[in-house]
Amino acid sequence: MLTRTILFLFLGGLLVGFGGCEKDLKETALLPSDTIVAPRPKYKDRFVPASVQGRVRDEQGKPLASATVSVRGQWGLTDENGVFSLYNVSIAEQFGSVKVEKAGYLPGFRTITTNQRTDNFVEIQLIRKVLQGSFSSLGAAVVAIEGKARVDFPAGGIVDAQGRPYSGTVNVYGAYLDPKDPLLPLLMPGDLRGLRADSSVSAMVTFGMLIVELEDAAGNRLQLAPNHKARIAAPVAVGQRAQAPARIPLWHFSETRGMWIEEGEAVREGDEYHGEVSHFSAWNFDGAIDYVTLTLDILTSDGYPLPYTKIKISDADLAGGFNTGFTNSAGKLKIWAPKGSPLKLEVLGDCASVSGSLTLGAFSKDTARQVKIDQLSAKIEVSGAVVDCSGQPIPRGTVRFIKEGLIHAAAPIVDGVFKFGFLSCAKLNEQWQLLANAGDSSFLSTMVTRELSYGENKLGTIDLCGPEEEEYIRYTMLGATIEMTPSRDSVETELWGTFTDIRFFRGKPREITRVENIDLTNNGFYISVPNPAPRQYQSAEFVALHQGIRYEGQLSTFNTVLAGGHYGDFLFIQFSGEVRSSGITYPITGEMKIRLRKLEKDVRQCHGCARDR
Repeated sequence: MLTRTILFLFLGGLLVGFGGCEKDLKETALLPSDTIVAPRPKYKDRFVPASVQGRVRDEQGKPLASATVSVRGQWGLTDENGVFSLYNVSIAEQFGSVKVEKAGYLPGFRTITTNQRTDNFVEIQLIRKVLQGSFSSLGAAVVAIEGKARVDFPAGGIVDAQGRPYSGTVNVYGAYLDPKDPLLPLLMPGDLRGLRADSSVSAMVTFGMLIVELEDAAGNRLQLAPNHKARIAAPVAVGQRAQAPARIPLWHFSETRGMWIEEGEAVREGDEYHGEVSHFSAWNFDGAIDYVTLTLDILTSDGYPLPYTKIKISDADLAGGFNTGFTNSAGKLKIWAPKGSPLKLEVLGDCASVSGSLTLGAFSKDTARQVKIDQLSAKIEVSGAVVDCSGQPIPRGTVRFIKEGLIHAAAPIVDGVFKFGFLSCAKLNEQWQLLANAGDSSFLSTMVTRELSYGENKLGTIDLCGPEEEEYIRYTMLGATIEMTPSRDSVETELWGTFTDIRFFRGKPREITRVENIDLTNNGFYISVPNPAPRQYQSAEFVALHQGIRYEGQLSTFNTVLAGGHYGDFLFIQFSGEVRSSGITYPITGEMKIRLRKLEKDVRQCHGCARDR
């Protein structure tokens, strides 16, 4: 399920005031608090199991590989397409926070309203880490940020990470985020929601953001000393000057909580906002508004879910205000919007072209409803047939269209045929991967490649049940690719409640005991994969024997495109990660398509055989 991050941006600069925020929030423990001097208001969220997938891009919008993505201690790496997958993470329900780090970039953060026990999708564009200026900690200094904003630092007001007074050169890195920048939803930390000083939660109207990081010459983090304050200044955008108030709340971004927190205020002086801050993270000049959460089931005109589709929700009363997000595999979208404002919904392609639209109306409370899109335009039209092992039409199912590791569209199968259209900015004659399945997920096609162009594309027949030799496992490590097939090699699978064990061998099957005692003679490997619906287990154990040497590691990226939950079902996965041997780390990538097989001997009934869990 792919549900992308939702932000509400008021790029037109109109400030709207409402009453107190809706406070229908379940209370549980807080995330660990930030290390800041200012007192923090109380707020309680609850943590839920979920999966998070997404894509990370660089400053030019290109996929960024090998970035570290983390959610409360669980982490993964982006692949060559900038794609990552994290399964069974514990994440806050209202303010789920995703962090991305890579050398040479400022840390990126995205906050989501979490769909629990299923996948959530985020997109993050990192900002290049650029030195803005340096100064001696012993004297006062003014450092400009991208020539637009600036920071006035006090003399003798810097401490190191342990809180000790620091004497030396202070390097200032940072960025100014223009509220009118169309890329702001991808660049900004969190989303435009925050915690007020009175502990209420509100949506926000941004008038500009400032990110500042302080380091010594060795790259160690520095911070303002207690009882010392810096003065920040940022311009009021030209399109906002008529509406910009004389005084506006200041908010800092809490990296541990994934939300903006009100701390002080800024005063307008001419065409600039000025304020004092006691620590550095990201700072935001924002007004506050009330909001509601909408859970929408987006359907086609014939009642089928519209999955993996970009949706834009606009506030009809505020020029330039909008939300964007992606529906999940069931066509569901969880999004927040201003309370009491008339809303318009638009279906977008990946190039932001409008494919369909309707008026939603206004909402005074959290609401769940179905939304049917009567007319959808398309740039790419696809059609074809899907049959089972006997050549009979599949009554119901889905054909997924995958590019660069992500599902961009899904066509419903009705009585053995599919006919669907979707918007795309792909170049003509772009290669796509297609994966079809029956409605009960018991049958899965092999991944096929088709060349799609704008206009009509007749894709022929896709066979859900190919011959046994279509099953395979292949992985690459140490410059060599290992391939196995169930027809000549041994495959053992074992279904548990929340995960599935898979073992591959060259030759005769063997009885497996504990993970640490696995004998993978003549090359082979062991892996645990999360079961679907819902996926509840993050694969962490990987053991391989390569050319007689044992390697152990963890799969940081693990994309289960589709899997069954019963013996006889197909499983298709793509994975990457790291393995280690003798203290040296090596990358590994691979993919597999297998049918789950029931063991002759159930190891769960074998004393001493089952792995510890």
